[in-house]
Amino acid sequence: MFQPSSKGYEALVALNRIVTPDRRLETAAEIEQEDANWPSDSRFDRFVVYGGAGEEVVAVATCYEAYRQQQRGTVQLRFCIHHDCPQTQILTILYDAM
Repeated sequence: MFQPSSKGYEALVALNRIVTPDRRLETAAEIEQEDANWPSDSRFDRFVVYGGAGEEVVAVATCYEAYRQQQRGTVQLRFCIHHDCPQTQILTILYDAM
């Protein structure tokens, strides 16, 4: 489970920059603010996988209720996995965590 901290949010941003370099990326402060403002009655969980010496975030899964959409109660999954990591193995770890 993701433990919110400045270092943790910076690690998410670093992974996003590697995985989706062409996309306008959120800053650590923007991600942290979004987490803080998520409605308490809507599901929101983030799971991370660390690689190497446990310092680098190599994958993240976000499981959330899309409260902004017309049909509340819809849960969505979003995965972001470093391209140098074994995708199938990482997905198994993330699914098991959820």
